[in-house]
Amino acid sequence: MQGVRSFPCSSTEVDIHVRNKHPARRKRHILRRLMLLVLLAAAGFVGWQYLAPLMSDAQVVTYASYTVQRGDIATSKSFSATISVLNSETHQNASGATFIRELYVEAGQTVKKGDKLMLLDNGELLRAGLDGVVNEMRFDTSDWLWNNVQLIQICDLTNLQVSLSVDEYDVRNVTAGQKCVVTIVPLGLDFETEIAHVNRISSASGQVAYYTATAELTVPENVLPGMTASVTIPAQTAVGVLTLDMAALGFDEEKNPYVLRQEDEGYVQVPVTIGLTDGMKVEIRSGLEEDDQVWAVSGAETVASQFTLAGLYKKIMGERIVINDMTGGSAGRGNRSNMFPGAPSAEGMTFPADMTRPDRSIATDSDIPQDLQHTWSDPFGNAPSHLTPERMETP
Repeated sequence: MQGVRSFPCSSTEVDIHVRNKHPARRKRHILRRLMLLVLLAAAGFVGWQYLAPLMSDAQVVTYASYTVQRGDIATSKSFSATISVLNSETHQNASGATFIRELYVEAGQTVKKGDKLMLLDNGELLRAGLDGVVNEMRFDTSDWLWNNVQLIQICDLTNLQVSLSVDEYDVRNVTAGQKCVVTIVPLGLDFETEIAHVNRISSASGQVAYYTATAELTVPENVLPGMTASVTIPAQTAVGVLTLDMAALGFDEEKNPYVLRQEDEGYVQVPVTIGLTDGMKVEIRSGLEEDDQVWAVSGAETVASQFTLAGLYKKIMGERIVINDMTGGSAGRGNRSNMFPGAPSAEGMTFPADMTRPDRSIATDSDIPQDLQHTWSDPFGNAPSHLTPERMETP
């Protein structure tokens, strides 16, 4: 037709033209895809939130039982202490310049009161003034001595003194004559004694005033001055009362004590009244009787989750059990006993209640459906020797 002109166009221009022809439809298509992706993501998230707790290990609270018993409770106060020498003497040269003419003892030797120690050149004889041990000797025979120099020291290492510092809050509970127990920390030895004296003049230490109390102690030779010690002084005692382990006690938001008792509906709180405690046991004044059993939270145990993805698949799809019978000899299907001599016998296998062992009898023509017999023949009408009815076995 005259007047009509055609212009060639590329395939790209055609595609752009087609896409631009229905822009609204294309946008709706993209929007539907986005909405589908969002829904799938939301479904996956919700499903995971449901399955994750089922697949994770659970924490189960465990309880321990305690029994109310009758017994005694005693409280005490403990103080750090030091051990020092109670009786000692040091001999000096008070006769002017001289020298030692003769020595009668040596360092470490045990002496009695009145024993000779040394003789000086000026005729002075030194004797022991107490029973003890020669703790220190600084000179030897013929050594020259200056005036007022220390010569020998005698210490009583059997009767020692224990000193403890008591702060201003506890000093009113410590009195002379009070029974106490001294523990020698390095040796693990305990000695019973009593407070001999309490100094009423304090020795200030920072903002708290401390008072020195002393006790005397008779010890064996392996206990030495300067060793670390502690002193325990009884404070209060409750005899023949109901007691319970402190671990069985709980406290509510108002700090009121209670215990847990097991009832039909579970564990219930039972309020109790408590008295004296030594940190391990507590006195029960009301709320419980002797031999009552109570419970307390002891911790938590981790219980492995029984839910797995494999288990979920079995619940949905079911589980199939395959039994491989290997006792058929040369006539059997699958693995034959002559191929695996060590294989277990099917006669010794245990089958589920709803399953029976397959019949191993040889199939005959009457056992095979008529409509399946044609599958045994080849295109020429001959039955293969390995598929004849006499060689077929029931499944």
